[in-house]
Amino acid sequence: MNNKLDLKQVLDQYAIGNDNDQDENFLTNILADSKYYDVEEMITFVKSLHTENQQFKILHLNIQSLSAKFEKLKLLLSHLEEQDIVLDVVLLCETFLHEGNMHLFKLPGYNLICKNRTHMKGGGVAIYVRSNIAYSLRDDISVFVEGEFETVFIETFANNKKTVIGEIYRIPGTNLNTSLEYFENLLNKLKHEKQIILGTDQNFDLLRLEDHPQTANLFNLFLENSFLPTISKPTRITAHSGTLIDNIYLNNLSTNMDYRTGILLDNISDHLPIFCIITNKTHKKDNKAYTTIERRHITAEKIQLLNSELSKINWDYLQNMQINDAYENFTEKLINILDRIAPKVQRKIKSCKLIRDPWMTKVLMQFSKRISKLYRKSLGKAKTDQTYTTYIQQRNAYNQQKREVKQNYFKNLLQTYRNNAKLTWRTINSIINKETKTDSVVQMFKVGNQILSDPKDISNGFCNFFAGVGKKYAEKVPPAIHTADRYLNKHRQPNNRSIFFTPTDTIEISDIIHKMKPKQSSGHDELTPHLVIQLAGELSQPISMLINMSIQSSVVPNCLKLSKVVPIYKSKNKDDFANYRPVSLLPVISKILEKVIYKRLVTFLDNSNMLNNRQFGFRKCHSTIDAVTKFIIDAGKFLDDKESILAVFCDLSCAFDTIDHGILLRKLQFMEFKDNASNGSKVT
Repeated sequence: MNNKLDLKQVLDQYAIGNDNDQDENFLTNILADSKYYDVEEMITFVKSLHTENQQFKILHLNIQSLSAKFEKLKLLLSHLEEQDIVLDVVLLCETFLHEGNMHLFKLPGYNLICKNRTHMKGGGVAIYVRSNIAYSLRDDISVFVEGEFETVFIETFANNKKTVIGEIYRIPGTNLNTSLEYFENLLNKLKHEKQIILGTDQNFDLLRLEDHPQTANLFNLFLENSFLPTISKPTRITAHSGTLIDNIYLNNLSTNMDYRTGILLDNISDHLPIFCIITNKTHKKDNKAYTTIERRHITAEKIQLLNSELSKINWDYLQNMQINDAYENFTEKLINILDRIAPKVQRKIKSCKLIRDPWMTKVLMQFSKRISKLYRKSLGKAKTDQTYTTYIQQRNAYNQQKREVKQNYFKNLLQTYRNNAKLTWRTINSIINKETKTDSVVQMFKVGNQILSDPKDISNGFCNFFAGVGKKYAEKVPPAIHTADRYLNKHRQPNNRSIFFTPTDTIEISDIIHKMKPKQSSGHDELTPHLVIQLAGELSQPISMLINMSIQSSVVPNCLKLSKVVPIYKSKNKDDFANYRPVSLLPVISKILEKVIYKRLVTFLDNSNMLNNRQFGFRKCHSTIDAVTKFIIDAGKFLDDKESILAVFCDLSCAFDTIDHGILLRKLQFMEFKDNASNGSKVT
């Protein structure tokens, strides 16, 4: 390998060439001695740095097309993950991403922040940041000039401090003086930030400080702004040269901070990955490697015991209570039995998600490690050298075997799921790396000029936003010219029939329960559909009793009105509450009550012919496909008749939240719905 000089030696010569006192060249004393490591050596090195203090691990790489090297990147992170080494931030340049494909390169356990070119191919910068790290985008710092100087910046709370992290890519061939102006402009923007980490492919070779004036100017510019490079050896090595053009810069290093760096001998691209581990000596690490959850371990034997205990209870006493008291008594008794027979147990699970692809076998993992060792031996060798040709042959054989294993894995999976549409689509989504949105909430949000990072503040922020968004949108709806009564009287004759909610029974309740999906999710009452289905034989009677009491009294128990709300990410900035939608997890019994009422309402509406024939949504034997089909048929007919077509498609924001309840109640009155449909009292 051709290491040439390292930066320490260059700095010595640079100081002498500038007539500086050698003793004053403090840089050579504090600059980390970055060594070369293969993956196994890096793992050993990082483990040797184990400490009870906080550590922050960063990796930078010019990846030269993330789409082409994504599997290699995942394999590297997987090797580290297997040894409990998890990188906090991965900085990348030359990602070659665009708006149409960036969603395909999500890493489990990380959030991806990109700046992509829009008018040119190639280039682009990106940051992967651990999903348990609160961050916000810092577009106010970023400088992005396509094809010349491209950056992306975020702000995190790393190492117990507010830290600005950025990736900088200076494109080769850009005018040197113009590039220096970009760097100066950027560093001026960072002057007021205290803690900064910069990953760069600057395309200025720091090993040429003494003979390349612009490189010396850039180096001095970083020094003037209190930045130090952490990598001291070449990061791009060919048979004829070795250049130090990639680096990780740190500023304001105090005696409480320690850093260790290295250069990884990995063949992801022709730039070597570089890494830096920062240790905060004054703060103990938060052990977030594992998350503790509580779960009931329910076996078939315990289900038998639960059914046996429930069969001993005479639930008739519930009818002598008010509905709210009856429901609370029922759930309390059920939970007590559950706690006695199947108590909650604590279980630790890894906080970070598994990065390794499911088709990546142990044989392939070992093969990839052999390739890494061959790559190390071939680095810097001529293409005609036997060591290099051996490496190329083995690398090609590995890639061929990997393609075959991956292809066969998904082929067998799709064959297995050929009769299951849901699992087939799940497999297809895993192939294209489509992100699931169930675990995409970031840990820092912006509300005006305020930053929220405390979990309670974020929860309250979501609550306030979801509770107020309906009113906010409703206020934007202009008042109608005519009232709802005018529309109702014009298009419908009043209904002369009144609905009567017949009581339910154990047979109907049992049928509804068994038709539910056996999900493991629960509302605030901790009862899952999966559990209720298994206890349906004993729970049908008390549930039917409670629902009949609710119908008779026209009171929905207060506990059934509470839901566990989960925010689901939609699109755009993840630190904005407006880009999430709420999903409410209701108690199981609330869903059963809803089904009972729904069946009676729909039967009444159908028998009374109250629904428009073109009401396609939320009706049995109707779907949106019918609406599209109707539109296509009508459009085709008009076109055949040489007529013009004008179509208006509406998408209402927060449609459910902006419903005018007054109009809704008026419609129910018009249709002769009663406030208490079991005893005939009118709506008030």
